Amino acid sequence: MDIKELLAARTRWQPAPTVSGTSGTAKTAGTSTDGIGTGGEVGLDGADTGKTTQTGGLTGTNHSMVDGLPALELPSRESVEADRQQLGDELRMTLAMAGIKSDPPLAFSTDASGQVKVEGDDPRAAAVNDVLSREPDLQNRLRKLVSDAQMLEHADAVQGYYQQVNAGGNAEAASTRLVEAGRQIDAAKGFTLAGEGLTLECDGMGKALMPPEPTQVSDEERMWREMLRLTDRTRQSGVVAAAEDAAEAEKKDKDTRQQDNRKGAEEGAQASSAAADKARMKGSEQAMAAA
Repeated sequence: MDIKELLAARTRWQPAPTVSGTSGTAKTAGTSTDGIGTGGEVGLDGADTGKTTQTGGLTGTNHSMVDGLPALELPSRESVEADRQQLGDELRMTLAMAGIKSDPPLAFSTDASGQVKVEGDDPRAAAVNDVLSREPDLQNRLRKLVSDAQMLEHADAVQGYYQQVNAGGNAEAASTRLVEAGRQIDAAKGFTLAGEGLTLECDGMGKALMPPEPTQVSDEERMWREMLRLTDRTRQSGVVAAAEDAAEAEKKDKDTRQQDNRKGAEEGAQASSAAADKARMKGSEQAMAAA
């Protein structure tokens, strides 16, 4: 069977038979096996269009949506905090109804099979694990809370990586630290239930493991910073420097024009004064000659 035959035989999900008022066709139900039905499209006049459809299956096509499932959204700080408070209250209440107190704090972990449980020598461990074994939905939501929080910590770690590299840190070393940070965040699956609520093991790991400031500065960046220190200048982009140079040149040109204008005005005043003196002298000479 080649790739075209495999694609043709792929099980596709389609919405239930409906009548479309915009396409001018109606879908008729056909046979069904294990929830996967087949049918044919007919025009509004009842004639078969020759097209077949399927209902049920796995993969959504034609922008279809599964009834009853809400649109998925990426986790946010706000959604994680809201889930943390809600699940903390719900877990504390569930345990309290079974006579189990959350003081002193209870430390939970997730084992290889995905079960949320209390491990160690805590005397309440057996009772807590028995309660949780009867609450699969609560376990699922607790695992999702931890997973959502880990996703946000991964995002903080990646942001720290770019900040380190953009600040002049060694990219190869930062990449190595990022990989190790991701491994540690993935391993942090535990949480603690105390009187104030849930505390997640992964809280703050992204920024702690990948801080914004570079932990290792390249030789080029070190030389550049030393030059700035010696010249007492701040690091600026070429655009800013060019703009400042242009402003300084314009100021110098303006000062030069003002000086030229003042000099011209002074020279003009001196010339006018000299002409007036010369005219007075000539007038005096003429008066003396007439006398």
